[in-house]
Amino acid sequence: MSLIIDKLYQQADSEPEKVAFYASEAISGRERSVTYGELATEVRRLTRLITSHDVSCLAIELENSYEWLVSDLAALASGIACLPVPMFFTRQQKKHLFNSVRVDAIVSRRYSETIPETGHSIAELSHDVLIVSVQPESNVNALPGTSKITFTSGSTGTPKGVCLSSAHLDRVTMSLATVLPTLNEGDKHLVMLPLSTLLENITGIYVPIIVGSPSTILVGENVGLIGSSQFDTQAFCHSLEVVQPATLVLTPALLAALVGVAAHYPGYTRSLKFVAVGGAKAPVSILNQARDLGLPVYEGYGLSECASVVSVNSPVCSEIGTVGCPLPHHQVKTASDGEILVSPAGFLGYLGEPFDGEWYATGDLGEWSEEGYLNIIGRKKNLIVTSFGRNISPEWIETKAYEWPELRTLILVGEIAGKLVALIISMNPDKVTDSICKLNAVLPDYAQIHTAVIVTDDAHVRSYFTQNLRPVRNDIYSAVHEWMSGSESLKAGICIESIIQNQ
Repeated sequence: MSLIIDKLYQQADSEPEKVAFYASEAISGRERSVTYGELATEVRRLTRLITSHDVSCLAIELENSYEWLVSDLAALASGIACLPVPMFFTRQQKKHLFNSVRVDAIVSRRYSETIPETGHSIAELSHDVLIVSVQPESNVNALPGTSKITFTSGSTGTPKGVCLSSAHLDRVTMSLATVLPTLNEGDKHLVMLPLSTLLENITGIYVPIIVGSPSTILVGENVGLIGSSQFDTQAFCHSLEVVQPATLVLTPALLAALVGVAAHYPGYTRSLKFVAVGGAKAPVSILNQARDLGLPVYEGYGLSECASVVSVNSPVCSEIGTVGCPLPHHQVKTASDGEILVSPAGFLGYLGEPFDGEWYATGDLGEWSEEGYLNIIGRKKNLIVTSFGRNISPEWIETKAYEWPELRTLILVGEIAGKLVALIISMNPDKVTDSICKLNAVLPDYAQIHTAVIVTDDAHVRSYFTQNLRPVRNDIYSAVHEWMSGSESLKAGICIESIIQNQ
């Protein structure tokens, strides 16, 4: 059985009245505390029902909630595959998920379009939230031993299923528990990201069980997160004020919001002891601002194929600008071309594609600092080779550009007609060109931007980004090349500016 479930049952036996989670219900939004005794009882009840109906793969299609929590733990306890379905996925992306793997039960709202009329109720979790058995839409089974299937949209927007075992989840959870500072009675983790995100699934549910510290799970809008790209700062402030969390896991964009809160309302952030940042490389300027404000911010790096976290900074060892030291359950090295390799990989393989290699090639480029910390440079496949033979990682330039608010949407397109070109979405073209000149001043000459394609109407470029806002770089390059070549009339809402280089 999973070490996580073992620990849950041990806690329930030794301290049944101790609060394990604070969680809101999916439909009513009513918040409640959940003791270890109550949680273990509900997990055992659902495990019996899941087992009696021969469920092999359970999909969870819900907002962050109490029902998400108990469904996930029941699947883990039952030894079956669990498929979290991101609520921000489009109907087409969700259909792709169900066409990719044999799902025979779904946790969702009673009248969700995902649940067919022919579905049979297995269990009721709360008012209008059910576990329903369904006729599978796919004959592809999860790889043997799969406990979690996590889909990420990647750079093309087509989700690909990564299969993880309970042993993989146990290892990364135990490793993460070792890097946390000492937590006192009452210290809480506040779930900020969707639980369908593997990182938050682990840090928001599994790590709290292992360390015996409660986690607060609220629906996304109550912490300020709406969908995959909208944020309500006022709701975020309110949740910080009420929950007084000790730990958070944030993306760089959410870290920028936290820095703003700490600058204006320092009382809301004084309870924080450990703030992990991941999902994308965080600008050093934002990390420095956070540290100057006294925020305990630690950047990390990971990917689904390694069961989430690979390396992370911590209170014991930390270097700003790097992603810290590898977690103790695996080895990390860089190949001759700089690609990051991890062993053991941390996953069983992709759906229908078992992985049995000794080292997993991540596709990310990295280097080691003099002190032995890992630094992420960018994606290997995104590398731009200039006409002068210089290699440029677009992520390097884009992270640098984040220091100027006008450039936080900058995408380095590549070289066109021998000059580096960037795409920026902004309503202020004049401010953009001025900021690019300042950016160029801190870049080597071979990496400076010569042309800016400024889009004031983002309708022109929406289709060039995935659902989680990753750029589809080949499509962006093709569109920008057409606009610059004059093969079509330049559209309203797009302007092309030549950048005067700083001397």
